Amino acid sequence: MQVRLLKLLVVVTLTFALGLHLVCLQSAAWTGMLVRYSRTDTFAQALAKTFDGKHPCKLCCLVQKEAHSTGKKAAPNVQVKLDLSLLERTVFLLPPSPALAHFPPLSPDCRSSESPPVPPPRLA
Repeated sequence: MQVRLLKLLVVVTLTFALGLHLVCLQSAAWTGMLVRYSRTDTFAQALAKTFDGKHPCKLCCLVQKEAHSTGKKAAPNVQVKLDLSLLERTVFLLPPSPALAHFPPLSPDCRSSESPPVPPPRLA
């Protein structure tokens, strides 16, 4: 349940961060205008009135005002200076441990005498 709630929270946050809430509000406004205008006019006339821009509703005006106000809130011009200088690091290399010196290296033929189990083991 918590995972679903977190996913929903991420979706809602991204929706507001990207400005998609204004798209949803504008779509709702257009739907309401189309329904309202189609009560008195034909569907073609209602469609024309909805999208001509001469008959905005209160919600359309609010969305337009909010879209213009968020467009003007540009981030301040921040200059970033990258420091790409190389850092000097000291690396110490140590000789191999003498405790490992007495083990012989493994050869590719070390398990050649063993045959695979028959039938192959199954995962439980």
